[in-house]
Amino acid sequence: MLKCLEQEEAVMLYFRSSAKDGYRYKEVKLSYFGKLKERLLLTMRDIHERTMQEEANKQIISDAYQLALQANQAKSEFFSKMSHDIRTPMNAIMGLAALAAHCDDKDHVDDYLKKLSLLANICWSC
Repeated sequence: MLKCLEQEEAVMLYFRSSAKDGYRYKEVKLSYFGKLKERLLLTMRDIHERTMQEEANKQIISDAYQLALQANQAKSEFFSKMSHDIRTPMNAIMGLAALAAHCDDKDHVDDYLKKLSLLANICWSC
């Protein structure tokens, strides 16, 4: 650790120690005391609450990330199904429109237009 102090202003150590109620997270800071670097200063503080809050925040972020992944998957499935539900009637609409455009028989054209209207309503109801 002294080699580290030659390059750094302080060395920080983090550990978990046993306590009456289970365990506590601690932080130890080792640094030189004074400009001459003849004496070492060792400080220790309890960082249990801060560490527990950080762990809770990590869990919240992890849970939110998992929810976002699930939502993204649901969105992908929705658009995949919606795309299929729209594509099928759209193919029929395009085919009927092409038939009506090239048909000279008024009865057939009227039949194509009625089917086009029905398919358009199906698309709107999706």
